[in-house]
Amino acid sequence: MKPYLLRKIVHIAGIFVYPFYLKLGMVIVYLLLIVTVVYIFSEVLRFHNVKVPLISHITLKLLKEGEKIAWHPITYSLGIIVGLIQPWYPPYYILIPLTIGDGITGLIGYLLKIRKKYWKRVITFFTVTCIALLLLKTPIVYSLVISLATSLTEAQVKLDDNIAITLTTFLVLQMLGASGVS
Repeated sequence: MKPYLLRKIVHIAGIFVYPFYLKLGMVIVYLLLIVTVVYIFSEVLRFHNVKVPLISHITLKLLKEGEKIAWHPITYSLGIIVGLIQPWYPPYYILIPLTIGDGITGLIGYLLKIRKKYWKRVITFFTVTCIALLLLKTPIVYSLVISLATSLTEAQVKLDDNIAITLTTFLVLQMLGASGVS
């Protein structure tokens, strides 16, 4: 399987953290933090030519072209953790754009060869995110505005869309005056 496809499948799979979080609460957050710290140490070691079995092997297979340190998994994990532990909004408001929106848009973009086509990516991200939020009974205004803002962010940001999508979602929710954790 191509590294890009596998990265997007991992992105989509991140949404499954949420049901586990609903059952196990902060245990899931602590596990994610432990995995993230272990990954950071493995990346530091790999950067110094010390390979950690399994972790380094997987990382090398999934590295983006020209990337020396794979820091996107770190920011992705932190985006999920922040989405889970923030006390103001239902976590899925933040997790849907980060996991489903970005992941499925990447898969569709890859399969339909629209990875570099700005407006097609924006429309795809918007549609996927909006549908997923609406399916979870998110108010329509929140669904539309979150989807629009995060789709534009994802298409514009070149450095790390994981952090940008998370922050954009927070800003949108603040501007909308959203409240009510479910």
